[in-house]
Amino acid sequence: MKKQTVYAKCLQEGQVFEHVEWCPWINCDPSDNLLSRLILNKWIRERGGIGADEKLSVTVYTYDESTPRHANGKPMACNGITYAIAGRDVA
Repeated sequence: MKKQTVYAKCLQEGQVFEHVEWCPWINCDPSDNLLSRLILNKWIRERGGIGADEKLSVTVYTYDESTPRHANGKPMACNGITYAIAGRDVA
């Protein structure tokens, strides 16, 4: 498949879907199984990491340029994958 722009957002459990902005990922392959993991890893880096005793549930939502959209530009559907993340103590 050709490269295209994929739009993504990460929501930590308890966040409101509409309050988080979509972020473009340019020149991506939407069928790449690792893309959601790359998006999650960037989100973790930008939040400052995961604490040693912290446990999170984060859902990565994506859609691409071929996704049908409403008149206001929002996607009619998107893909989502939820990750359970737990920090760990390093001895």
